[in-house]
Amino acid sequence: MSPQGKIQSNLRRHRIAHQGKIKQFTGVNDPYEEPEHQELILDTDKETVEESVEKVLEKLVNLGYITR
Repeated sequence: MSPQGKIQSNLRRHRIAHQGKIKQFTGVNDPYEEPEHQELILDTDKETVEESVEKVLEKLVNLGYITR
């Protein structure tokens, strides 16, 4: 599926959830619950995009998913 197709599919699901046809849809009729023990916090209102990206990359390196 193309990126545009995925976006359209997500929009369709949100529309259906707002109509009440999908129950327990996070952010629509099921509240978002913040994790008790976050693995990574990005303060996007206080840091630049570059700083946030660096945090994500460092976490991926530490978990062994990527090397730099």
